[in-house]
Amino acid sequence: MILHRDCDDQRRFQFRHSTKRMVNLVVAGWWMLSLAASCTVAAAVEPTIATKASTTTVRVAEPFTVSWTVVAPTGSKVTFPNRGKQLGDFDILNTSDQFDIPQAGSTTERTWTRRMTLETVQTGDLQIPELEIQIQGTNGKSTKESEAARTQPLTIRVASVLEDRADPTQFRDIESVVDVNVPVEHPRNSLGWTLAAAAGGLALLAATGVVVLRKRGRVTPKTWALNELADLELATSTGTVSVEASTIQISDILRGFLLLQLNIDEAGLTSHEVLQKVESEHHVERDIASRIGTLFSLADDAKFAGLPPSERELNVAIEQSRELIQTIASSQRR
Repeated sequence: MILHRDCDDQRRFQFRHSTKRMVNLVVAGWWMLSLAASCTVAAAVEPTIATKASTTTVRVAEPFTVSWTVVAPTGSKVTFPNRGKQLGDFDILNTSDQFDIPQAGSTTERTWTRRMTLETVQTGDLQIPELEIQIQGTNGKSTKESEAARTQPLTIRVASVLEDRADPTQFRDIESVVDVNVPVEHPRNSLGWTLAAAAGGLALLAATGVVVLRKRGRVTPKTWALNELADLELATSTGTVSVEASTIQISDILRGFLLLQLNIDEAGLTSHEVLQKVESEHHVERDIASRIGTLFSLADDAKFAGLPPSERELNVAIEQSRELIQTIASSQRR
């Protein structure tokens, strides 16, 4: 009996030992299969690159953002190009990086994102160039995608601050009558008269300058006009002249320059009539004439429609006037 009991105990021990060993082998097998499957999935995931801009239409000197996002398998190494101060025709205002971040909803992928804030003073359809991004796989070797890991270029429409302005012929609805208390004007409160007198004085000086130049002939029209713009820019920055008056003065300076430079008989011509003579009788490129017409319209908006530009727009208008004067003067010397 004792011998028979010992044999049963030994068989049960061997059975439990064999069962435990089999369970361990099954668990190890499943673990190996899961690891191999995850490695296969990670290896099968191909890196992707997405380019996104906050907007595709901006105005001159208006900041906007562009981001590039790479999605690659966990363990990859992603290298963006070195930062700089310029990206194509755009100035780089700021750059921020968020690298090796877990991808939402995935355990096998991570993201690398670079975000830039850009702006430009140029106009037209400008292109953000492609970037070359290096991507190394989990095995330490560059993947095939790294050789062609180039982002797609983006086209940004940059509009001049002088474009798409309100049409003075399209009148807005009149609001209902509102009763207000009319303040009593004090004789000593002469700020409004001062600004008006300053604006009139500048216009008178510009007109007088045209007559004096024609009589003396010592100062070139280009030099006179550029000096007038410099004085106007200073008066505007110090608040001596209002934005509205400065806008009108730009038109007067351009008109006087055209009369002097192209030797046009004034004969009481308006700015737009002077421009018509420039287009019909003188060899001025159509694009230049169009830009001058835009500046004249800007002054009309301020004078007749009560729509003066902002200070930023005024500064751009002064700079564009300066460029037009230099361009016309140079073309006339040829």
